[in-house]
Formats: sequence, C-alpha cells, structure tokens
Amino acid sequence: MADRFNLDLSGLVVAIQSHEQEQINEVLRDVVPILVDYLRVRFQASLPDAEDSVHTALADIIERIRDDGVRNEQLFYVYILRSVKHEYLKIIRKEKRYAKGGLENVTLQHQAEQFDRILDDERQRLLRECLGQLTKESRTFIEYFMNHPELSNQEIADNLDLTHSNVRVKKMRIIRILHECYKRKSSR
Repeated sequence: MADRFNLDLSGLVVAIQSHEQEQINEVLRDVVPILVDYLRVRFQASLPDAEDSVHTALADIIERIRDDGVRNEQLFYVYILRSVKHEYLKIIRKEKRYAKGGLENVTLQHQAEQFDRILDDERQRLLRECLGQLTKESRTFIEYFMNHPELSNQEIADNLDLTHSNVRVKKMRIIRILHECYKRKSSR
C-alpha cells in the first residue's frame, strides 16, 4: 500500500516552514489515514497504537522541520515512514517488557511473518483490482509513477508536459481513490 507510493509531501514541508496551519491540516487529513493503514497492514498494529504512533511521529517531524528544515525533500516520504514505524516499534518494545518471554514469543513472531506474507499477497491483489477500476488515463498516470519511483514530481511533470501542481493534485486524487477502494475491499 504505502510502501512504493511516493506521496508528494513537499506541500507539507512548505506549509510547516511558513507556519500555514490550514494547509498543514489539509495535507495531514490525507496522509494520516494512509500512515495508520500502513502500520495496521504492515505490522498488524491495533488502531489505537497505529494512531498514537502516527500522531507522535508527525508531531516530532513537524517540530524538527520547523527547527532544522529538510535537507532532501525526495527522501522526506521515506523519513516519515521510518519515523512512524520506529514510533510504533517503541510502543511494542514497551509492551514486550510486560509480556511473557520465551519460546511462545518466537512462535508468535514466526506466525506473524507468515501472516505478513499472506497479507502482502492479498494487499497486492486488492491493489491490482483497484487499479483495474481506474479510468485508463488515471491508471496509466499512476502506473507511470509506480514504474519510475526515482523521479520527482517536477521531472514527471516535465516528461508528461504538465504543470507541477497539476501532477501533484492528480496524483493525490488517484492515490485517495485507490486508498478508499483498498479500504472498502479489505473491509469485506
């Protein structure tokens, strides 16, 4: 789901640096559910743990951006994913201190890895179904992004002869449609 969608978060960086709270909130309304779902699917996080992790990580990230700025906007998305993941792992470590240890945890961890592989296959199948429901133009557009994750939005805009903002808006809308489709299909 979230792993290879290179969400354009440059608007978030600019909004944070210029203290535009409405724009920050608008971007976060789109990003928070995706990050929560990422933790729930990828790590089987409970909803409260996933939400806590995302909110804590984003609060830290916003503070860090205001203090230091962002050195590499292209890696900002990866940085957010890692921050959210590490925040969740901190919660798990705290919970493990109070849980029983031993062979039982090793077995559960092995079962969780098997479950991860099954979920990955299922997630990919659902994503393919959702991609198939897009219009041909939207599917071609988002597949271009998926096939060229190394390109920035500006490079893609130049390649497709579109404006940067047009590419960013179009990509966010398609990702939102895919996200809603995935949530709908995965809740059945």
